[in-house]
Amino acid sequence: MRRTLAAGWACIILGLGACGRTPEAPTTFVGSQPPTPSDVVLELASATTTLRWSIDGSGGVDSYRIYRAVDVGDFLLVADTSDTEYVDSDVARSALYTYEIAAVLNDVEGNRSQAISGSPGVYGITLEGGVAKTSGSSIIPGSGNINVDLVAPVGTVAFRLSEDADLVNGTTRLLGTGATLFSLSAGDGVKTVYARFFAAGGVQSELVSDEIILDTRAVILDVTEDSGGSTLGAGSVVHFTLVADARGGAATVDLVAGETVVVDNIPLFDDGAFGDVVAGDGVFERDWTVPAGIALANGLVRGALLDDVGNTALETAATTRLTIASAP
Repeated sequence: MRRTLAAGWACIILGLGACGRTPEAPTTFVGSQPPTPSDVVLELASATTTLRWSIDGSGGVDSYRIYRAVDVGDFLLVADTSDTEYVDSDVARSALYTYEIAAVLNDVEGNRSQAISGSPGVYGITLEGGVAKTSGSSIIPGSGNINVDLVAPVGTVAFRLSEDADLVNGTTRLLGTGATLFSLSAGDGVKTVYARFFAAGGVQSELVSDEIILDTRAVILDVTEDSGGSTLGAGSVVHFTLVADARGGAATVDLVAGETVVVDNIPLFDDGAFGDVVAGDGVFERDWTVPAGIALANGLVRGALLDDVGNTALETAATTRLTIASAP
């Protein structure tokens, strides 16, 4: 059996070209011999392998023959194609597949390409532990530097991350060199991060990706109270409302006289309880019963919001004032 397996770190990644020993000399053919396929890349996925290659010269060839060896078996012809790409779906994750490609011109088969080998496997990335939304990072909130968890089979040596599917702006990094951080682009919204993994000798993974929502700010849209300007006493009920720009998080109101906080951190709700009308709509509400012993003249109702990813909103006051005179 003839086999040349790609190996060694000197040919890792950046060139992505095939590596290994020169194949054995081919049989001498009669007639014009077609050029040898080059720049062979083997892309691995969980249930397929994909070969891509190029050919020198402008005259073209008639077709390409794909030879495959499984584990320690002999090379067998598995396909004849006119494309410069071949997808092999008859594969299993536990097996090692080695491929060679030969061009055919006028029924003459040329030299086979250097052999390239790989095993199908599972590849993936997870952003910030799989949460749907982030403020920028669990390490430094608002920084935009998120944690990326990587999944790749044994033999993978490097990876590249980018928000562009073509990975042109990505930087190749060695796998297993500590925590993996990725800096998201500026601007809130849905971010998609793409990844490709690499082994030696032109072997790479399929393109994988994950999405996350970047949310770096919390905004209070409105704060209201419904006293209507009347003076409230002990046992009176006032309805507070805080409207947020997004759902989730925690909201409170303080009752403030001048620079003095008379009542602080009255919790509001967005769960359909305690006077909240609709659960989960981003409108935090509360029917609050005035306790005894509070005096507040023309006081502020000041709202605060901490959203579901840790962003703190600028405190915002209701446009109306609240007066309370409740006897001890």
